[in-house]
Amino acid sequence: MTPVGTEPELTDRVFGGWLGRIAGNMLGKPVEQGDLWTRDRIDRYLRQAAALPLTDYLPEPVGENDGLELRPDARVRARPHPRQLP
Repeated sequence: MTPVGTEPELTDRVFGGWLGRIAGNMLGKPVEQGDLWTRDRIDRYLRQAAALPLTDYLPEPVGENDGLELRPDARVRARPHPRQLP
């Protein structure tokens, strides 16, 4: 661990750590299924959805038969597919 020199630096590092944790929890939940969602599978999913680089929530699955399903309980954390927008 790198020593922290000043109180503002420590505050900044703690704040950054919490932001990273929150982002990981919110954005990663839809693909949280143990060994199923590997880095390669997530990359393939995002490429198929034309969502790279990822700048928002994960998009809903691209097609019905693409075989890449997000966790059902995490769909509220996914960005709707453009075909599903009003």
